[in-house]
Amino acid sequence: MYPATVTGDRLCLRELTSEDLPVLTRLYGDPRVTRYLRFDSLGADEAAAKYEERRGAAFDAPRTRYEMAVTTSGDPLMIGTVGMTLEPPHHLSGWLNELVLVPEVWSRGYGSEALRLMIGLGFERLGLHRIWGLRRHDHPVTHGTITGAGMSQEGRMRDWVRTGGRWHDVVTYSVLRHEWDATRCRDVTSARR
Repeated sequence: MYPATVTGDRLCLRELTSEDLPVLTRLYGDPRVTRYLRFDSLGADEAAAKYEERRGAAFDAPRTRYEMAVTTSGDPLMIGTVGMTLEPPHHLSGWLNELVLVPEVWSRGYGSEALRLMIGLGFERLGLHRIWGLRRHDHPVTHGTITGAGMSQEGRMRDWVRTGGRWHDVVTYSVLRHEWDATRCRDVTSARR
């Protein structure tokens, strides 16, 4: 599916464009942003290479990676990215592999909304059965972001990622299609009252 776009109450997910490269370079070069990612801060050339790889994945057939720009509704300027990779063998499971936002919009609830939009894309348009994600164990703020998107904590994987010259554990989360559907039904019922 290309191009993919998902619109929510406050945010929109859209395909990456060349106009996003300066923001992506800023995100990936900022140690505050990359501190809890799966890689250390990147220079401009490394960020450009990562952008090209992610942008190119949108044209794979079949498409198995969705790296989307996060924008506020009505403003095309990228404020972050969220990504999901469909997993083999049948691509019925998706891995939420990255959510980053510019520091200026932290603590506004945008992270949970961006994850909900990506989860909705996975279940409602891609027909997935299971979506999972993770966070570094030492980044507790992200727990609320992930559970706020409707995911449940599953477990902990030890020494899963190496950054800053050290190994780090990660905590895993998931949501199943029937759980998502039940949540969506409750949301609709509450809105009608």
